[in-house]
Amino acid sequence: MNRDSQLSTQALVFFLVRSAFTTVYITQPVLPVIENEFAVDARTASLSVAMVIFGIALANLPFGMDGPIRCACSAITREGEQKSPPAVTPTAATPGPAS
Repeated sequence: MNRDSQLSTQALVFFLVRSAFTTVYITQPVLPVIENEFAVDARTASLSVAMVIFGIALANLPFGMDGPIRCACSAITREGEQKSPPAVTPTAATPGPAS
């Protein structure tokens, strides 16, 4: 990766992170306006910020599910045959069955 490409990638990442934080707190400066317009208290108006964070949390759930799905899919070969799991052999440190 050359220097110019690396700088443009860093600038893009910086812009995206800045945009994400801006989106989270976009309604915070207008909370007093929301309170007056909708005749609600401060706690109810602040739910506008909480709902944005809740939406981000919900949107990230599929990314958390990718790990188990990828692990399950890697157990199947291209031909569709099931791979056998690796054999687990007990070691001296592994306790055996109770006698």
